[in-house]
Amino acid sequence: NGAERKNRMKARDGIRLLGKDRTGKLVYEINYQIQRDGLSNREFVRIKAKSLREAQLKRAELITQAMNENEKIEQGKREATFRQLRQWLESDLRSSGLRKKTVVRSLNSFDAFFFRYLRKRYPEVSQLSQLSPHIVYEYRIFIVEEEQREKGWRTELSTLKALMRRLYNGGFLPDEILDYLSKMK
Repeated sequence: NGAERKNRMKARDGIRLLGKDRTGKLVYEINYQIQRDGLSNREFVRIKAKSLREAQLKRAELITQAMNENEKIEQGKREATFRQLRQWLESDLRSSGLRKKTVVRSLNSFDAFFFRYLRKRYPEVSQLSQLSPHIVYEYRIFIVEEEQREKGWRTELSTLKALMRRLYNGGFLPDEILDYLSKMK
């Protein structure tokens, strides 16, 4: 009875003994949870191990490997070009079931900020990670004076905020830019 209790593992340990295979090795089910793209995914893997300790080490190794892969994905997103961002954003907008008119207007605002404004005033900025609150603030001056759309600033700002929120939710945008935009009027 005591040995049976010792071999039984709790579900929250992330390791469950399933039994033995034909060769006599113990078969364990390992599970762990990793955050990817803002979602929490639980991974389940079956392994063969000689002991519970070996299974625990294998689980720790798998978790570390998954976290490293996650970091590489996140870093890749932060280094995406504006053209790649536009393609992702267009797919995201279309898959959200928005009207075609809304999608077109949103993409026009994206083009105005990332292609017309940044290329003209800040040609060295090629990734979202290079944006600063100062650059975002000067966009207002660009819209009002150079684009001569004084009455269109509020609409442009709300559209830009919505686009940036989508990029943030997709894992592309740093926190500080979204925080700054939410305070901007």
